[in-house]
Formats: sequence, structure tokens, C-alpha cells
Amino acid sequence: MKELVLSTKIYGAYRNRLLSNFGADFKEKTHDLEVQVQDVGSDERGHLTSQASGADNEFLKNVLEMEYGQTYTFDEIEVGSEYTGQLIDVGHVGYGIYVDIGVIAPTFVDALLPLHRLRSQMNMERASVRDIADAFTLVEHLPVGVIINDKNPHERTLEATISNPTLQRLNSWLSDDHDRLLVFGSSLAMIHGALAQSGHQEDIYQIETLGRHEYCLVCKRTTNATGIITEIGPLLRGVPMHLFIPEEARSKRDDKT
Repeated sequence: MKELVLSTKIYGAYRNRLLSNFGADFKEKTHDLEVQVQDVGSDERGHLTSQASGADNEFLKNVLEMEYGQTYTFDEIEVGSEYTGQLIDVGHVGYGIYVDIGVIAPTFVDALLPLHRLRSQMNMERASVRDIADAFTLVEHLPVGVIINDKNPHERTLEATISNPTLQRLNSWLSDDHDRLLVFGSSLAMIHGALAQSGHQEDIYQIETLGRHEYCLVCKRTTNATGIITEIGPLLRGVPMHLFIPEEARSKRDDKT
């Protein structure tokens, strides 16, 4: 048996349900393959894992990595390349924000978004890490793209900047006039079920997919996101939810420009 570690992360109150969904998907993908998959789970960081063996093992690995994201060794990371990951331990340090881009060997290594680069990219030259995170709703598990700017093999450290597509997404939220509700650690079906049960399906203009379990509910202009979270929160108890209110975000940014 060979262990496969994918970059998709499993977390939250509905972890077991999400794992069950993955197990069913893996079973479907291996239906016509000479491969056996078992022990679908996660590592200590929450990355999706499984054990696989058989003649088609390498083919399955490629298929799963394309859909669920690959993980890396430190040596495989290249300066100047773009990687997708999730924010981790936001607010725990004052010198920047870390991104889990899936470096798992020989040890876990996260890419640092240094404070001076965050200030420059977010146009908040007088801001602290907490100020920037609060203004742009940079929260735990938020999917982001980053460009690696520096790699120190001796200390095994990585530094990065936020990628242009991610910056464009955040700035588009900022300039828009729709409230947004970020819902993490849930399936799309669970979100639709909660909206239907609460009677708020018609209040959502669009649902943006940010990651495998990370979604952004775009409210209609006449809908207040605070009211939505009050209604669906109890139906998805334990699921992380975060508000993005453009007017408030712009005010917080401008205050530290």
C-alpha cells in the first residue's frame, strides 16, 4: 500500500460526513481501475489521505491530484512559481500571515506573507496584521494563491506574495456592493439545504466556489448578510462562517492607508 496525501483539507464539525463523501468519490473513480483504495482519512494538518495499491495506482494518483490538489516536498517548491493554499494560524504572529501550500516533507513548511508585502499589496501602509486581516476578512482556511519570492533551504523557510488572481478577487469584493458570507468546512449540498430550510434561497444572488469546502455566498443587494448568518448558522452548527461587508471593509482599509 502506498499513501497518497492531497492538498484538500478536511476540518470542522462535519469532517466525518465530508470524508464519507470523498470515500464514495474515490470508489467511483476506481470502479474500472486495477487499484484498491482504503483508509480514507487526513493527516495532522487536515490534508486528505488514502492508501492505494494496484497496477493503476500511478494513474489514480494523477487523477486525484488534478481534482484535489497535490502536496510537495520542500525541494520541489520553485521560486517564482504560483501555488494554491489556505491561510493558517491567522493573527498568531505579528510579522505576517502563513499559507499552507501543501509542503509536507521532510517536515511541514508554510509560506509566509510578510507584513511589509501585505501592507503594500493591500494599500494599508500603516496597518498591523490584524488590521489587514480584519479589513479583508483574511481568515483561517481562506483559499489563496501565492507566488514564492524567497526560499531558504538551510532554514527551510518560504516567503511569498499574494497572487494577482487572488488580489483581484479581494479587490472586486471590496468594490462591489453585495454583502458576502464565507462558509467553510461544508459541502455545497449542505449549504443549499440550509438555505432551503431557512427560506433564504431567493436572497442569495450567487454562490462562488473558493475551494473544495470553501464557499462565498453573494447576497442580493437588498439582503443583509448578517441576517443570513443568523438564520442558517444554527442549521450548520459548528461550520465556520465569516461576514464580508464591503462598506465596512473599505472604511477599515482607508483608515490605515
